[in-house]
Amino acid sequence: MAGNGKIKRKAKRIGNEEINKAVWEWNFSGEIRDTIEWLKTTTEPWSEVLIHWSATYDLRHASDQKTVSEIIKDWPILKLHNVQEL
Repeated sequence: MAGNGKIKRKAKRIGNEEINKAVWEWNFSGEIRDTIEWLKTTTEPWSEVLIHWSATYDLRHASDQKTVSEIIKDWPILKLHNVQEL
């Protein structure tokens, strides 16, 4: 876990936005990044959407976003008519 300590020490010297980006890059694999991009551009098949949405649970709940409009901007899938199923 030496990498984690390096991020924390570096975080003290840089702003919050950079901290969030560094932690996100360190914590989330390329597979999760691919899933995020997939969700931003794909809405079918719905069964796959549900799988990808579930895979991003930790990321979405760890987010420090403050407003509904920011969340919807980052997750356009929330604009769909069947969003209640997510």
